[in-house]
Amino acid sequence: MFMNTLQLIKRTIGIKDKWGKPRKWIVYYDKKDNIKEVKCIYKAERYPGSRPLYSDKEIIKILTNEKLKRL
Repeated sequence: MFMNTLQLIKRTIGIKDKWGKPRKWIVYYDKKDNIKEVKCIYKAERYPGSRPLYSDKEIIKILTNEKLKRL
C-alpha cells in the first residue's frame, strides 16, 4: 500500500484544488505505531486541530521512513 501511495504522491507533488489550495494529508496509526491509513484532504481548513495535517513533502518523508522501518 505505501509504495503505491508514495509513488502517486511523488508523481503529483504540489497539486492544488480548484480554489488554489494545496492538499494536505492525515496519517492514522495502529496500536504498534505502524501506519494504518493515509488520507488526502483538499479543504484542510475544515479539519481544525484534531490530527496533524502534513504537506506533500512531509508525507513523502513519513512514508519513506515507514518503508525503511518495515524492511
